[in-house]
Amino acid sequence: MKDFVLKLDLMEKLAPEIEKAVFLIKQALEDFRVIIIRHHADCDGYCGALALQSVILPKITAINTKPWKKFKRLPMITPYYDYSDCLKDLSTLKETYDYTQKRPLLILVDNGCGEEDLLALKRLNQYPIDILIIDHHIFSNQTDNYCQVHLNARKYGDKGDITAGILCFEIANQMSEINPFFAALSAVADKSKDDIVNHYLKLAGKTRDELEKIAACVDFESDALRFAESDLIMDLFNDKQTETTEILWSEINSSFEKYKKVAKEYTEKIVLNNKILCKINLDTCTIRGGYPRAGKVVGITHRLFEGSRVTMGYAHGFVIFRVDGVDFKLKELFSLLEEKIPNGLISGGGHDCAGTVKFIPAVEDKVMEVFLDYVKSL
Repeated sequence: MKDFVLKLDLMEKLAPEIEKAVFLIKQALEDFRVIIIRHHADCDGYCGALALQSVILPKITAINTKPWKKFKRLPMITPYYDYSDCLKDLSTLKETYDYTQKRPLLILVDNGCGEEDLLALKRLNQYPIDILIIDHHIFSNQTDNYCQVHLNARKYGDKGDITAGILCFEIANQMSEINPFFAALSAVADKSKDDIVNHYLKLAGKTRDELEKIAACVDFESDALRFAESDLIMDLFNDKQTETTEILWSEINSSFEKYKKVAKEYTEKIVLNNKILCKINLDTCTIRGGYPRAGKVVGITHRLFEGSRVTMGYAHGFVIFRVDGVDFKLKELFSLLEEKIPNGLISGGGHDCAGTVKFIPAVEDKVMEVFLDYVKSL
């Protein structure tokens, strides 16, 4: 294996699993097996999936006149491997195996490792399918039992800064030298630590401001595409990048500015010791089906304030949160919610600094109370 582009001790800990991932992809290519990449439909998910596609698809195209029969890249709206998506993929992969007797390869990018993914993974394991998970979210200890490789820097103490896009770039770069732009954009989009962002920024030849605009455009385009199979989003990664960004950015920026005014008007700010809790009602302060969607609105609201703070966007059935400067732990919150509200059907996922909690609307007031008490205790 050649040296990683990202020079961190943590990457050396990941080296054996990255090597396995590279081997798994190369073997699938050499054996002319079907490869499906399933990825989260956000900027990080697209960065990771497109980095892999940039090295996989040319190799398939070089030897196959109908590459679409051997390769698919499919976005997922949910931030976990939804069971309905699993069944669609399983139908295709089972048919592939029945016809060729060759184990297909399923690559899950920017999801696949959490408790909410286990049902889909268990179902897949009933059939001869190789599964490669490349993620950076909080993971289940059972995940490794249901895949050939689970690549996730959190297993070695990372907090999510080494994104799925970064990991996919490093895998792809082992197979063929590719543009570090994929990793740089992913790191900026998912707000990795400055030392990681800056390392890739220098190599990509872009400023942070440029990448933040492009990341917003990728999210906007992916929001419009949703689960459609399309390579049109590649226009934000190829020689049409500048033109496409210019077309989209004015519309995106206008939407952001409008929601800044909404957030300033309707956000409730609560001071708790040395930190702030910012609350915004997403049912009354967003337009259903419009852009930006709820998670983005919470991010816009969060950036209006400074210092140690937790921002929560709440609605009937879910809370979306963002955190800065507070020792917030998602697993602790879930444990507390499950203890205090045993019949609330609590679920969700994400990171310690950005995530979602789901519940039945009947317990919304109790969830808000527990959430407030938890933030107070930090």
